[in-house]
Amino acid sequence: MSRIKNVDMLHGNLFKSIILFAVPLLMVGLIQNLFHSVDMIVLGAMADTNAIASVGATGAISSLLINMAIGISNGSKIVLSRLLGEGADEKTKQTVYTSITTAIGMGVGIAVIGIAFAPLFLRLTNCPDEIYNGALIYLQIYFAASPAILLYNFGSNILQVNGDSQRPLYYMIASGLLNVGLNIILCFILPNKVFAVAFATASSHILGSILVIRRLLVMDGPCRLDIRSKGWSGYIFGKLMSNGIPMGLTSSLYPLANLQIQSAINSFGPAAIAGNSAASNVENIKNAIVANPWAGAVGVFVGKNVGANNKPRVKRSILYCLY
Repeated sequence: MSRIKNVDMLHGNLFKSIILFAVPLLMVGLIQNLFHSVDMIVLGAMADTNAIASVGATGAISSLLINMAIGISNGSKIVLSRLLGEGADEKTKQTVYTSITTAIGMGVGIAVIGIAFAPLFLRLTNCPDEIYNGALIYLQIYFAASPAILLYNFGSNILQVNGDSQRPLYYMIASGLLNVGLNIILCFILPNKVFAVAFATASSHILGSILVIRRLLVMDGPCRLDIRSKGWSGYIFGKLMSNGIPMGLTSSLYPLANLQIQSAINSFGPAAIAGNSAASNVENIKNAIVANPWAGAVGVFVGKNVGANNKPRVKRSILYCLY
């Protein structure tokens, strides 16, 4: 991993650079979506339909809050890309510090809100009584891992803006392997299979966040995280939010609509919930391949070249990612 070469977004063959950057993003998206699928697969082999439905009933609820927060985290990509393109190293350092502290604060806020209001969310979506307790356990443990989820996404955004989309992939692979291993081991050991897969998923997210933050602490350059600098900036926080909130709201629209659909499906019972969850996993994998990698690439490439005032490369970045 020490030999990884960051993608140069400002010079060289643009199409090749976009492909080298986007392919790891594609793989990260696939693995992230497989987290939920692995939980369902393990439960399908080692538990009953009610256990599978318990996990499936939480998908729309967790996606609403988490997708919004992850969408907001993309605001750091926009701000950092332009600053790096301009060569504004000091502002870049402040933005990195502000982004990470924002991730912690936002993650803790989502965890508190999610855990406290999980019973209400499940009742509003008509969660069947026979799977309510299992769904509540999974949802609360998942929300408890929100700080780790946000730290990984904010941190990996910083690495990606720096031209490194490979390490986030390696870290996600390590997290995915831990998720699979713990799922199987804990389901053998623990009588509550839903708790077992929820704990495994939360642990894998924590590992991913640790690996990303560790890299940010030891890397060279302006994107390095210096926790001693205390460089939090209210102005930069405002820039992150002004760019990130519209993206967060956009990311939440689809899960918001899904809440209505989930509520209707829940009325048909656990078997329908389990089947719908399996179909939703397939759809999410499709989105991870078709749209997300190129959307992530275009933001970074355009942002950097806007900062460097390279207008022809900006236009070509947009065209290549659209096609």
